[in-house]
Amino acid sequence: MMVPSFLFLSIVRLLLVSMTTTASVTATTTSNLRRNTASTISQHYPHLVETNATDEAAVEEAEEEEGYIASTTRYIVYSNLTEEQLDYVTVLNYTEDTWNILGTNMIEYSAFFRLQGEELEAATNLGFTGATWDCEQNHYMDYDWSELVTYDIDTYWNALGWNQSNWEEGGEYPVSVELYWDNLTVAEQDGATGICYFKESWDAIDMKFWNCYDDNYEGFSWKDLEQYDIDQYWTVLGWNMTTWDNTTGNATAPVTSSLYWSNLTQAQQDAATNVCYDEDLWDRDFDEESVLLDSDENAGRLVEGAVDKVETFFENAWQDIVAAVTNNVLDEAGA
Repeated sequence: MMVPSFLFLSIVRLLLVSMTTTASVTATTTSNLRRNTASTISQHYPHLVETNATDEAAVEEAEEEEGYIASTTRYIVYSNLTEEQLDYVTVLNYTEDTWNILGTNMIEYSAFFRLQGEELEAATNLGFTGATWDCEQNHYMDYDWSELVTYDIDTYWNALGWNQSNWEEGGEYPVSVELYWDNLTVAEQDGATGICYFKESWDAIDMKFWNCYDDNYEGFSWKDLEQYDIDQYWTVLGWNMTTWDNTTGNATAPVTSSLYWSNLTQAQQDAATNVCYDEDLWDRDFDEESVLLDSDENAGRLVEGAVDKVETFFENAWQDIVAAVTNNVLDEAGA
């Protein structure tokens, strides 16, 4: 199981703190590792808002209306990056694994200010700015505590159990660094969100599998499932390419689709777990589908009833017309 990304981040922070407090580290090296004053940041980070817009008026408008503009390129699965984007991520020393699992490339533990030359150019061409890099990539990890205070970021770290002592002196780390997202308190999750973490990034979940939590991969084609070896789980649940893709519109879903969790075999439950189902979610989805099916059946019955009424109406109307015409003809004949 992948350890929380933040735990790895904390280990890196410990190394950085050790490096900056070791006598063998020269003053020049230390100054390169840490920025000394908040004024240094202000020269390089307008920081309230940054966008990819180049037009000054557009930037001002975005600042007023949108606030912080999140990155988009960073959350594209490695296999879906363009050739040009792949060139840039390679310059930043990413591999497929370190790109897909946020927080596992050492470059992410450097603030945007430290990027130079080709790395800075590559990051910029990927759409990063000082604001997006420092929050979404670095989570302000490379800031001094005084810098966090300057930008009111310290409150988020405080919520996670950090303070100036354990941040700068390498004191005892808070319990939150060892916890998965679901085990954090609401206040801790809010703090983590404030520094651009979310469940998948905090838990170091491979981006290939983010769809697992979103829709259990149900938006994937069968070919996509095969590409990521996820088809094996749905196969255990009775699915195959024909029933999954349902290109004809006539495919029949496997029997597991009509079973509650308790009626699945252990192997089927294990497979469902591997596509991010648990008992509550499985049964809730089953109930929702049942309601839809019931609604369809009810709608069908309503339509049938309406048709019967229309047919009865016209049949009665026709009979009335025939009777009226017959009576009229008889009356004329009698006259």
